[in-house]
Amino acid sequence: MISEVRFGEMVDVFDVVDNIAWVQNRADDYVGYTFADAYGQELCNPQHRVGVLRTFLFSAPRLKSQPIDMLTLGTLVEVMGAPEDGFVPINPHGWIYEKHLMPTDVYYHPVETALRLLGVPYLWGGRSPVGCDCSGLVQLCLELAGVQAPRDSDQQRHALATDVIIDWESLPLERGDIIFMDGHVGLMASAFELVHANAHHMQVTVEPLADAVVQAGPLVAWASAKDFMQAVAA
Repeated sequence: MISEVRFGEMVDVFDVVDNIAWVQNRADDYVGYTFADAYGQELCNPQHRVGVLRTFLFSAPRLKSQPIDMLTLGTLVEVMGAPEDGFVPINPHGWIYEKHLMPTDVYYHPVETALRLLGVPYLWGGRSPVGCDCSGLVQLCLELAGVQAPRDSDQQRHALATDVIIDWESLPLERGDIIFMDGHVGLMASAFELVHANAHHMQVTVEPLADAVVQAGPLVAWASAKDFMQAVAA
C-alpha cells in the first residue's frame, strides 16, 4: 500500500480493468490503484467530519444494529436527515452517532491532534487512526487545522519548509513546527520534543528531538508554525 483513500474523499477514475481502477485522490492529488467496487456516489454537500478517533457506521439508529463500516478522525460525511435516538443518517447509507461528528469549519491545533493519536500503529501508506506513516500523520494533523498539505514527506518539505543550513540545536523551534529529516517528518510537541509516526517504535510516539535525530538522522528542513498556520491559533 502506498497511500490510503478515506471514506468521503473524492477520486477521479481514469481507467478500470478487471475491477481494478486507476484513480487520483482529489484531497492530495495522489494516484494509485484501488478496487473499482470500493468507491460509490459523490457526496453532495459534506458539512461534517468525524471528530473522534474511530466510530462505527451502523445499519440502523440503534447501538445493537449491525456495523457497516468504521469511520475515522477527519472523515467527511453528509448528514441526510434529523437525529433519531442519538444517531443521524448519512450519505450514501447508514447511521452514525451524532456526537461523534463536528462541523467542517471547526479546527484543532495540529499538535493537539497528533497527541490524540499517540499509540496508533505505524503503517506504511496509512493516513488514519487505524495506522499511519510519518507524512500521513502530519497531513492529517494539518488537515484538521485547516491546512492542506501534500501526501509525502518530500512533497511536504517542498511545499512548506526551508532547508536547514545551521546546526539544528540553534533553531528557534516551537510547538507546532514541522521538522524534516531525510525521508522523515514530524511535529514539534514543544521546543524540545517531537511527536511522529516512526518505524523505530512502530507507532506514533513523542520523544526528545535529540533521540529522534539519533534514530532518523539530522534535520534537513524546517517549517515554522507561524508561517503555515492559517485556521487556528497556536
